[in-house]
Amino acid sequence: MFARLLDPDAGHWSMRPADEFETTRSYEDGTLVLRTVFRTAEGEVVLSDAAALAPDLRGHDIGLRVPHLLIHRVEGLRGSIEMTTIFAPRMEYGRTEPLWTPTPTGVVAQGGPARLALTSPV
Repeated sequence: MFARLLDPDAGHWSMRPADEFETTRSYEDGTLVLRTVFRTAEGEVVLSDAAALAPDLRGHDIGLRVPHLLIHRVEGLRGSIEMTTIFAPRMEYGRTEPLWTPTPTGVVAQGGPARLALTSPV
């Protein structure tokens, strides 16, 4: 779905400030949550990226019973920043472009047997 590292046309989901920015990245202590702090002239936000895992799995069992939920969470730290997002999934490593269906809280992308839902309160 999001394999742009392998091929520029193989899909991605990006989120960033609309204006010029600087970033710092780190993992939250003891987690697989990637934390990116964006700083602009207008303020500062943190973007937390995580893949939801079953709560009782550890080690090599992490991939079992995966809920298939990717979470981007933006939290304002200081000031006000306009954010942009590009949601461009490409199923089958870029071979399939999805059909799009708007929903009351976002959009659904359907490509072959894969179905993705992007939801947001804003």
